[in-house]
Amino acid sequence: MTKKFGTWLRHRREEKHFTQRWLSQQADISWTYLSKVENGVPGFSSLSEKTLRKFAVALHADPDEMITRAGKIPSDVR
Repeated sequence: MTKKFGTWLRHRREEKHFTQRWLSQQADISWTYLSKVENGVPGFSSLSEKTLRKFAVALHADPDEMITRAGKIPSDVR
């Protein structure tokens, strides 16, 4: 996962007027972890496919696009 993904995720979240706390609750992660992902902090980029899918649902985004943008291959494509 890259800083580019974090920037994209932040943009999607802000576009929907969601807070980091709200989105992190939807994905069952801490808001501080989400903040580090959005800011591209090294060592905080290994989100699971399950978490990425939760983000996609909360943000009304395509789950496969979310997973692909995170630099992973969706399990249903493998």
